[in-house]
Amino acid sequence: MELPPPSVSLRYGVRLDPDGWELPEGSVPESAPHDDLCGRWKHVLQGWVARTGRDAEVYRNLAVCFDPQRPRVGIDPDVCVVEPAPAERRTLTRLQAHLHGSPLLSVEVVSTTHPSKDYVEVPARHAASGARELWVLDPLFAGPRMHGGPFAVQVWQRDEGAFARVHASNEPFTPCCSRPGSCRAEARSRSATIELAPNRGARSKRPQSPRRTPS
Repeated sequence: MELPPPSVSLRYGVRLDPDGWELPEGSVPESAPHDDLCGRWKHVLQGWVARTGRDAEVYRNLAVCFDPQRPRVGIDPDVCVVEPAPAERRTLTRLQAHLHGSPLLSVEVVSTTHPSKDYVEVPARHAASGARELWVLDPLFAGPRMHGGPFAVQVWQRDEGAFARVHASNEPFTPCCSRPGSCRAEARSRSATIELAPNRGARSKRPQSPRRTPS
């Protein structure tokens, strides 16, 4: 019987970084393969919404803002599902999480130009946004080796106020849940948890050593 690889569970705080987390004014260029994969995931999730009859909308690169005092601070996931759907569902370009609610699910495809950011900063920003679930997909294994990576798939979910990585693997993964928080990943996993510490006016620094679905 093959034993799973040794692993540890890490838990660490991440300070809010409002200066470093401001959204750019214009759109950020994407490579054709990246855009194609994100477009495919948008269509898959739109099909899931239609099939399940949910009051939800699927967006590409929607600005999700979560600091009412700093309206430009946020994250623009490659794909996200917003439930319930905002009143302006077809014309919405900026989601105010404190007014509309946070995404039900966000999907990020790791970029070959800044893979470390997608592994480190992106989960922290989604944690701050209030997203209930995040998938980080790295089909080209471009990510760093930190925390045992790179991983083809990471799944992050809300866990008692923290944002926990409940799945990280290169093995086949099939989302098999009808709601966030009930994902069952039938593969070997490594875990980590992000907690957000209150911002005290200083720019955040990356920790040098660790202190930690739709079907």
